[in-house]
Amino acid sequence: MKKLLLLFAYLPLVLSCKNQNRIDLSQLQLNETVESLINFDDAKTIGVETVEYPFCLMIEISDGANYTFDGIDLTGQKVFFQINSELLKTDSLTQQGGGHIDVQSFKDKNELADILQKYQAANTVYGTRIEMKTESLKKQILAKLESKYGKGTQNPNTDNGIYWNVKKEHKYIFFAPDYDRLIILNNTDLSKTCYWDIMNGTIDFGGCNQEVYTQELLKNTKPKKESTDKLTVHQAYGAH
Repeated sequence: MKKLLLLFAYLPLVLSCKNQNRIDLSQLQLNETVESLINFDDAKTIGVETVEYPFCLMIEISDGANYTFDGIDLTGQKVFFQINSELLKTDSLTQQGGGHIDVQSFKDKNELADILQKYQAANTVYGTRIEMKTESLKKQILAKLESKYGKGTQNPNTDNGIYWNVKKEHKYIFFAPDYDRLIILNNTDLSKTCYWDIMNGTIDFGGCNQEVYTQELLKNTKPKKESTDKLTVHQAYGAH
């Protein structure tokens, strides 16, 4: 009986320690080093995923068991980290024929460093994406966001999308339940007037010059690839 009582006494401490070892994605500045956010034992890939976002290097964690969002367990959800890569600021959507995935696994920091160098990528992240596969998780995350930031702005391009421009934190937050995604970006080096991705469509934060914005996104496109029609749509991918 004493052993059972001791077990119950230590259980909260064990659970607390387990949670402390997890990374709370809601607390990130999104300028952390890639290495500091990765558990190299996790199943993960790094590379190009144009449907998620075509203009950066993307790390995909298959199971977010080592991550939380403001206390919410992310076990079973994919977690993504976005890394700036000048090499990928090209018209990859049309070059690769739409949805294109070119990823590889990596086992340690040396392999990670080699891949970052190959893509001329930063060694820090600037964004994270969280999969939200269930309605319950979507409701929990939205409640956390609204508690912290208030009611967001309705995304005119999707049925249920909401976004926040959190200037004091230098963050864009896109709640995109129609596509099972929460997207949080450090906007320090991003446009302050425009944003586009397939899941959100074009967002105008005020004074958006889409032609200038598109030219910046595609600044390393080879001259023969001049079409930018894919980026001039105002609806999100698949939205009606």
